[in-house]
Amino acid sequence: MQAISRALDAVDQFQQRHKATAIFAACFRSYSDARGSMLAGLTTFYGFLAIFPLLLLFFTIVAVTLKSHPQLQVQLINSVLSQFPELGQNLEAQIHTLSANSATVAMVTALGLAWGGLGVARALTHASTMLWQVPRTEELPFWIRLRREVGVIGVVSGTILAGAAATALSTNRVAESVFGSTWLHLGELALSGLINILGYCFALKLLAPKKHTWRTFAPGAILGGLGWTAVLGLGSALLAHHLGSLGALYGVFAVVLGLVFWINLGTQLFLYATTLTVVLETKDWPKSFRRG
Repeated sequence: MQAISRALDAVDQFQQRHKATAIFAACFRSYSDARGSMLAGLTTFYGFLAIFPLLLLFFTIVAVTLKSHPQLQVQLINSVLSQFPELGQNLEAQIHTLSANSATVAMVTALGLAWGGLGVARALTHASTMLWQVPRTEELPFWIRLRREVGVIGVVSGTILAGAAATALSTNRVAESVFGSTWLHLGELALSGLINILGYCFALKLLAPKKHTWRTFAPGAILGGLGWTAVLGLGSALLAHHLGSLGALYGVFAVVLGLVFWINLGTQLFLYATTLTVVLETKDWPKSFRRG
């Protein structure tokens, strides 16, 4: 045991002497100290509850605004559902657009769905507050928090729609004939990465407790944006493996568990991006990865 302890001490001292490893270790230590896994679980819970209402709202808006363009409707919906590889078809089969004869009823229902979707933004706001170590006495008033939560919903929705547009462009036959499938796919991947980085940057800035320059959020945005682009690229393989291992045990519930797994993956990536931003901004490194 003493030999193992000495080896761990040597590794710990090594990581603290080098900037790259010190920052890496400090992020994991800060994430653990803030109970990051519990925060991710809470956000995943609200994300799971919000995903169906928000998709329902999106489907309804697309159906109403593009009533005379059914092909474009299908293309947009499929592009958005591509954010959930292996799960898109199941989600589409379970969600139908709102059908209300009264515009007032439809509007009230849409507002209710949007309000329900704020739960995930509220959970992200709470998680960000914890990771930035903001004392309860310094937390923002309710109406300012609400404004930020609405902004987060807007940023997330805009990022998904912009990513969907990039995906739709990559499946356009005219564009494919001009650029070729390989170059078009690489271009779509680069554009998606840029969109995700910008989305992360706006979201991180919105959720930060104080005003900082855009440069502050660049490292976290790059980590989160490129990480999420890579996750989307590997998503089908990840979820196929995950659903395959669960399907035999849980049957139809495997799809639900797969969706929870997917949301949790995205949530943890966002929280680690926030943690990296906090560690770099506060220069909270080096840190020992050994407790005590």
